[in-house]
Amino acid sequence: NENFGATYKEMSKGVRRYFQVEMDQFKKTHQKTDYIFPKIISNYIFKGPFIEWYVRIKWRFERQNYELYDDLCEGANRAYDIGCGLGYLTYYLKSRRPDLNITGLDYDEEKIELADNCFLRSEGIDFRAVNITQFDFESCDVIFCMDVLHYLTPDDQQHMLEKMVKSVSEGGKIIIRDGVVDLDNRHKKTESTERYSTKIIKFNKVSNDLHFFSKEYITTFAAEQGLKCTIKEQSASTSNILFILEK
Repeated sequence: NENFGATYKEMSKGVRRYFQVEMDQFKKTHQKTDYIFPKIISNYIFKGPFIEWYVRIKWRFERQNYELYDDLCEGANRAYDIGCGLGYLTYYLKSRRPDLNITGLDYDEEKIELADNCFLRSEGIDFRAVNITQFDFESCDVIFCMDVLHYLTPDDQQHMLEKMVKSVSEGGKIIIRDGVVDLDNRHKKTESTERYSTKIIKFNKVSNDLHFFSKEYITTFAAEQGLKCTIKEQSASTSNILFILEK
C-alpha cells in the first residue's frame, strides 16, 4: 500500500504512525472506568480493608461521572483536583491522559500521605496537604472542586471562587460539585451523610461548621464573573449538583 510510503523505510515509518494513531483512538474509546478500575484499586488493596472498601464503593457510584470529568479535560495541560482525598480521581485522569500535569490537594495529611504512596505515582502527578484558602494556585486549564466548598465559611467560599477564576486560563473550566439547599428532601440525605462522615466515623476532617449554598449562589457568581455556567444533577437521591464554569 503506497499510501504508507514508496520505500520500505518510508512504509515502515508510515505503518508505525498509523498504528500509534489507531491505538490512541482505541484507548480513548475503550480504556475508560471499567478497564482502568483494576489498576486503580490495586493501589489501595494493601492499605487496609476499610480503605479498599471505601474506594470500591465510591468508584461504583462515581464511574459514570468520572468519564464526564475526563471529557472535560480535553485539551488541558495542567489541572488541580481540590479535595482529592485518597487520590483515585487524580490517578484516573492521569491514566486517561498521560500528558496531563495534575496536582491533588487535600486538608487531610493522612489521606495525602496515602495517595502519594501508590505505585501509579509518576511524573506529572503531585499531591499536597494544604489549607486551600491559603494556597496559591498556578495558572491552569481545569480545576476540580469536588464536595469541598461546604467545608468552608461563606467568606472563604467567595474568596476561593475568586481565586479559582483568577487561576484558570482563558477557555479553561472550573468544575464544582456540591450539595445545594434548593433540593430540600434530597438535601437532608446529603447533610445526614456529611454528619456521618465528619462526626461519627470522622473520615473527613473539618475545622468549622458545614455551610451549604443554593444553586443561585453559583449561577449569580458566574454571571458576575462573565463565566458560562452549565448545571448537571449528579444524583437522584442526594442534592449533589455539578456546576461547570467556563471562562
